Amino acid sequence: MAEKKIPVVLLNSGHKMPVIGMGTSVENSPSNETLASIYVDAIEVGVRKYDTF
Repeated sequence: MAEKKIPVVLLNSGHKMPVIGMGTSVENSPSNETLASIYVDAIEVGVRKYDTF
């Protein structure tokens, strides 16, 4: 399978910011072990932006 790139925007500071992020808010939170697995998987596939609100 071909690797897909996450689109980014260039900020005035010169830094790049991904335009796709991972939401972290849930009504019924899974176990800590499940959350850890989800975050590790997300990092491994390239997610670098997390919505924590």
